[in-house]
Amino acid sequence: MVGAFNPGVASINNRLVLVVRIAEQVREQRTGLIALPYWRNNRIEFDWERTGDWEWVDQRVVKNRIDGRVRLTHTSHFCLMYSRDGRQVDEIGHRILPTTELESTESRTPESLKWTNSIF
Repeated sequence: MVGAFNPGVASINNRLVLVVRIAEQVREQRTGLIALPYWRNNRIEFDWERTGDWEWVDQRVVKNRIDGRVRLTHTSHFCLMYSRDGRQVDEIGHRILPTTELESTESRTPESLKWTNSIF
């Protein structure tokens, strides 16, 4: 895991519900290759590409030198977390994973999520 970012918080039924973006990156290193993650069937998989075919745009993004494709070196998803006091996570709830091919390399933004009371 790279980290937990951009939490959104709501108070529901006397407890705090947090929606947290969880970013993940491969730990494994392969000489001369770079791991480019994507989601398939609710799992993270990796394309192992030749490092020389890619240039770094920033610490998270690479661009293919041949065809200009841009890929992230990490992937993310959302996770619901619950807290009674806002200082400690009491429960980790549902993960909200990418659901379409367009989201396979990055999860949707919090603004685009459709919420129902059934997940709380």
